[in-house]
Amino acid sequence: MSFHKQLKGFTLMELMVTVIVICVLAAIAYPAYTGQVRKAARKEAAGVVLEVAGRLERIRSQLLSYPTDAADLTPLAQNTKRYGITVTSVNSGKGFTITAAPSGDQQKDPCGTITYDQTGFWKFTYNSTEVPESDCL
Repeated sequence: MSFHKQLKGFTLMELMVTVIVICVLAAIAYPAYTGQVRKAARKEAAGVVLEVAGRLERIRSQLLSYPTDAADLTPLAQNTKRYGITVTSVNSGKGFTITAAPSGDQQKDPCGTITYDQTGFWKFTYNSTEVPESDCL
């Protein structure tokens, strides 16, 4: 009769291979994840910009012009977690511009700053370079 029991477990080599596989998967997945988070934040900011534009159009339908006073425009600018949104009057109430400037990690988003005006024109600017709308919306 033998009293020696064979122990079962993982070898150091098996453990190291598992760690390496996990590290490679994480190296691939993390950049894709952060890219998707930035894209979702950009879409959220675009939605807020459109909501603000809709409010401005309602004001225009009642007053026959857009507000010109900064005190009237500031409450319309709803900041998101990753974008600071500002509203400015153009041509003494004949137009407006809504700007969503990225902040924090969102500044790495390749679409950069979002601008929208009363004509429905979108503009995306990253490091002083205009990015095509089709790449960002």
